[in-house]
Order: sequence, then structure tokens, then C-alpha cells
Amino acid sequence: MVPSLNRLSLLICGLLLSFLAQAQLPENFFDTPYLSGFDFPAGCTFDGNGRMYVWEKKGLVHLVDTNGQQLPTPFIDITEEVSDWNDQGFTSTGVPYGMVA
Repeated sequence: MVPSLNRLSLLICGLLLSFLAQAQLPENFFDTPYLSGFDFPAGCTFDGNGRMYVWEKKGLVHLVDTNGQQLPTPFIDITEEVSDWNDQGFTSTGVPYGMVA
């Protein structure tokens, strides 16, 4: 189960962040947005229940439930502590393996 969850998370993160890579897709590949409404998403990860955490460069972490619905308020807001200019920002985070929130 864990390897397939890792593959799924890589696939969804790839789709979510695909707008950053302006490359040509191979034949029979399609670029389909999964979610929108984020301000410069830097990445995503999943917890043990399949919920997705999407973090933005400016320091917000959003929680997306298993139905693909983004919660209305950020899960974490550390914008006061993040330097969001040029190449700086909140670029990485993670959820402990097996965490069920």
C-alpha cells in the first residue's frame, strides 16, 4: 500500500506543479490540472488517511480532503516567519510516515 501511495503522491504533485515546467509532453500524455487556487505552490505530501497537504512559497499549508476539496482556512500559516522574495520561501515540508491526523 505504501509504495502505491508514494507513486500516487508523486503523480499528483507532478500534475499540481506541472505549470512550472514549460516543456513539451510526449505523445499521448496530457497535462490536466488537479487543483487550482493556490498562490505559487511549492509542493505537496500526504498523511496516512490520504489527505493532501499543499504548501505555498509564502508560508501557507493547505489541507485537501480525500474528495479533493480544499479546506477554507489554511492548516498552517507561518507567513510572518517566511522570507518570501526572490528564491527564498517555504520550499519544503513533510508529514511523518504513518501520521493519521
